Formats: sequence, structure tokens, C-alpha cells
Amino acid sequence: MGHIIKAYGSFLLKALVVLALLAVLFFAQDQEGNRGVLQIAGKHLETESPDYAGYRDFEAYGVSAARPAPVIVYEGGTLKVGVCKLTEVIRATDWTGSQLSIEVRGIRTEDGEDVTAGYHKATGEMVWSMPGIYVIEVSATDSNRKESIATFRVPVGR
Repeated sequence: MGHIIKAYGSFLLKALVVLALLAVLFFAQDQEGNRGVLQIAGKHLETESPDYAGYRDFEAYGVSAARPAPVIVYEGGTLKVGVCKLTEVIRATDWTGSQLSIEVRGIRTEDGEDVTAGYHKATGEMVWSMPGIYVIEVSATDSNRKESIATFRVPVGR
């Protein structure tokens, strides 16, 4: 019986010490009304807050972000079977009206068959082997890295 009392007494003593520490940590209060050791210590620490007035590029970023994305247009009408320079019939301009280069992302038939292999990136030429309707997807990126993607249904005839 003495062993049990000794074990429970030791446990109760440890529990009381833990409860007393928790009470001091969370319920102690200073003259300013701050409650708990962490809040009391936190109120007396001096912290630096950043000065955002020095961020001068923020205004320039806002101006740049407000500019419209590039405009891509198809100006070719009906193309003919054979070789056609896509950069002459598809044009892209930025917000100032300056010409941008286009990137052909894919060319497929109206049925979905991929015919991008007929496009030569170095010359900008596409070889149309058969008449039909082709779907061309192109993109253009301006100096602000704004990108536009456009898809055109292009008729190719004889």
C-alpha cells in the first residue's frame, strides 16, 4: 500500500508542478493587461517593419501590367496548295504597334490529323499538300513577356 501511495503521490506532485507552470505561462498578467508570458515578452520586443515607400519599381510594374497582350491576326484569305510563308499571312503586334515574331504551336486538319511536320520553323514556310480547312495555333510574346495564343481556321484551295 505504501508503494501505491508513493507512486500516486509522485504523479500528483509532477502534475501540480506542470499545472503551475502552465498557469504562469498562459495566465500571468502584466500592468498593461498583456496575458501570458509569450504575449508579455512579445509586446516588449522592438520589431522592424519594412518601408514599402522605397519600392520604386512597383509603379513601373503596374504600368507594364496594364498594357494589353499582343494582338494576332490572320490576313491571308484562302491559301493555295504548295509552299506558303505563314509569317506573311499571320501577323502579331504589341501594344505599341510593333511587329512581333509568331511561334507556330501546331497545325492540324479539320479532322484533327497533325500536319505540323510540314512547317519549317527556320523559314516560316508551310507546305500544303492537299486542299481543305486547316487549324493553325500560333502564339506571340512581347517584351514584357505577355503572351497571346490564337487559333485560326485557314482554307487551302487549288
